[in-house]
Amino acid sequence: MLNSVKDSNYQEHSPRKKCLLCDSSNITALFNRWEGAVVKCRDCALIYQFPQVSKERYLNEVQKHYSDVDPSSRVAYSRKKLYKRFLHQIVHIKRKNARLLDVGCGGGYFLSLAKEDGWEVYGLELNPNLVKKGIYDYGLDIQCSDFEESNFSQDYFDVITLWNVLCELYNPLKGILKIKKFLKPGGILYLRTPNGAFHLFTYRIQQVLRKLHLVHLMPYQSSIFHIFNFSNRTLERVLSHNGFQNIKIKNSRPTSGDPYGVKKGVRSFKVFAYLVAQLVSFLTRGRLTAAPSIEVLAENAKN
Repeated sequence: MLNSVKDSNYQEHSPRKKCLLCDSSNITALFNRWEGAVVKCRDCALIYQFPQVSKERYLNEVQKHYSDVDPSSRVAYSRKKLYKRFLHQIVHIKRKNARLLDVGCGGGYFLSLAKEDGWEVYGLELNPNLVKKGIYDYGLDIQCSDFEESNFSQDYFDVITLWNVLCELYNPLKGILKIKKFLKPGGILYLRTPNGAFHLFTYRIQQVLRKLHLVHLMPYQSSIFHIFNFSNRTLERVLSHNGFQNIKIKNSRPTSGDPYGVKKGVRSFKVFAYLVAQLVSFLTRGRLTAAPSIEVLAENAKN
C-alpha cells in the first residue's frame, strides 16, 4: 500500500498534484489500482483515481461501459421506489411548466415517471443507444451530450437530478457550477451517489479478511470505487462553497433486487448495511451517514 502521493510514480504521471475538487495539496495515496492509485484529499475527504485519464479516453470508456441497454434498464427499475419517493418529496414545489433536468438519464425511466407526475422533463445522456431508447419508449426530450458541453439557458430549471452520476463526471466541480447556472434561484439539486467513506471502510475490512483467507464472508463488490467518491463531508463542503444552501444529506435506501448481477449475498448485505447505517445516524443525531449510498438535497441560493 502506498503511504504518500509523493512517490516517484506519482511524480512521473502527475498532471496536477492538488485535489481536483478543492485544490488542496494535502493528498495521500490509499492503494494501487489498475494504471495508478486511489488517493484521498485530507482536507475535503474526496477519494479519486489518479492519474486522471484524458477526457477523450474517459468518454470512450463511458460509452463502452454503457453500450448494453439492458443492464441500464435493470438498474433503473431497481430504483423505482427511490424515484417515486423523491417525486413525492418535491411535489410541493411543482407548478405549471415546472422544469426538471436529469443528468445521465440513461434510457429515461426516471424521467418517464416525472413526466407522468406532471413535470416538464429534459434529459442529458452520453450513450446514443440509451438516448434512442428514451425517445422511442417514452417520447422524451433527451440530448446526447456531455454535461460539461451542454448549453441550457441560465436559471432555466426548477429541479436538477443526478442519480449515481456525479461520481462519473470528468470534472465534478465544473459540473456543480453548471448545475448552479442552470438552476433557478431557490431551485433544487438532488443527487444520489455511492458513499466513499463506506466503501473505503469496507475495502479495508476486505483486506483484513483476505489475509485471514476469509474474504468469502463478504459479497463480491462490497466496495466499489468510481472516478470520484464522495462522503457527506465532501459534499457539504463543495456545495456550501459554491452557492448552495439548506443542504440535507442522509443515508440512501438500497435499490431492490440485484441489478448488477453480483448474486451471492448482495441483497441481504445491502439491507443489513442500510439498517446499521440508520442506527449509526440515529445515535449520532444524523451527523454520520454510513450507508453504501447517500443522497443530497440542496437549494440554489438566491442571488
